[in-house]
Amino acid sequence: MAISKEQKTKRIDELSDKLSKVKTVVMTDYRGIPTKELLKLKRELEQAGIDYEVAKKTLLKIALKKSNILIPLDDIDAPLALAFSYQDEVLVAKIIQKFIKDHENMKLVGGILDNNFVTVNVIKTLAALPTTHELLTKLVWVINSPMQKLLQTINNPIQKLILVLGQIKK
Repeated sequence: MAISKEQKTKRIDELSDKLSKVKTVVMTDYRGIPTKELLKLKRELEQAGIDYEVAKKTLLKIALKKSNILIPLDDIDAPLALAFSYQDEVLVAKIIQKFIKDHENMKLVGGILDNNFVTVNVIKTLAALPTTHELLTKLVWVINSPMQKLLQTINNPIQKLILVLGQIKK
């Protein structure tokens, strides 16, 4: 079904708005994936605060041009679904890479990082990195570890003294 010029303009504006706010976009070729499975992926991404939607390449080209992002879309011969991540550059790549492991028909096409086109290899590298949440968890552990060891060192002689006093009492 053809869409009107007004609807196309609205869609271009929506895409441009998303592209202006985004940290990372992961582009996928979704051919051969059942709709039910794509909906599962979309729900998982939405729970992480990531938008996932299909975009017509002609409208996407205009939106990219409007957002001053240069991408060689003419080289891509596939329908595109885009995952827009507004907060974490790594999480979107991780979720999609995990989905691709279970669904071999889906393919990475590339992505956008810092308003530049990035290759599939860059997206795979991002997927291998720890997420912001994982890094913060490790940081808290590293900060907390010396304090824990100090407490153990202080408590150890006291515990030994209590054990000795308990033995003397018996």
